[in-house]
Amino acid sequence: MIPVYGLSPGAEAEQFAGRLHGFLQVVENLLVIDNDPQPGGALTDLLGDVGRNGTLQLIPHGNRGGLAGALNRGIEAAIAAG
Repeated sequence: MIPVYGLSPGAEAEQFAGRLHGFLQVVENLLVIDNDPQPGGALTDLLGDVGRNGTLQLIPHGNRGGLAGALNRGIEAAIAAG
């Protein structure tokens, strides 16, 4: 589970994509919680390319409850997925 806040397009997003590719080599499923106040943008565009194999799930969260809220939302999604 990876909470993400304020990912900028460009070099930062490309570096993050590289990390996600690495994670996807060693985990079965990866939850990415978009905790930006206005979800979408660079993260959504990026995950369209990275998450094609179906092991990555994007959860828009909108920074409700800060980091703890994002982590709680990810835990709920993980439990629901089994």
